[in-house]
Amino acid sequence: MKRSEAFPSKYMSKDDVKVPVRATIAAVRFDVLKGENGDEQKPVMYFQGDVKPMIVNNTNWMTCEDAWGDDSDNWLGKSVELYFEPSVMFGGKRVGGVRVRISASGKTQAAAPAMTTQQAGEVKTPKGKRVADLTADEVVWIREHVGAEQPLRQAVETWMASV
Repeated sequence: MKRSEAFPSKYMSKDDVKVPVRATIAAVRFDVLKGENGDEQKPVMYFQGDVKPMIVNNTNWMTCEDAWGDDSDNWLGKSVELYFEPSVMFGGKRVGGVRVRISASGKTQAAAPAMTTQQAGEVKTPKGKRVADLTADEVVWIREHVGAEQPLRQAVETWMASV
């Protein structure tokens, strides 16, 4: 059993994005969260469909701000890709975390439906590896060399056809 299974969270964590997830922003608002210093207000990004909301850190905020401006009201309906980034630091330690990526087409286009974990597990790579078992580095490589704007299933199928 993993910690995320023993202590599930209503907010997105790195365990929720083993395979990158495309999502459409539905709302950005402040939620009151329990922190080390008591209750704190933190910005939270909510998504359409069955995607957990994500507590937005400064890095992810700046990524969206660079794409769509400094008013989060202008981000609604925009497409993002949520992915695991192993180099994320917290408290001076490398812990990994969720990052936001915006494809060139994501600046104006709504997201493609996110692939479910079951669908991801059904797509096979040329080596017989399931998409759900790809490492973060393999997914990043596929995204960079095949196309970040495509849904992951389509990107993997495009990659497989070229191998």
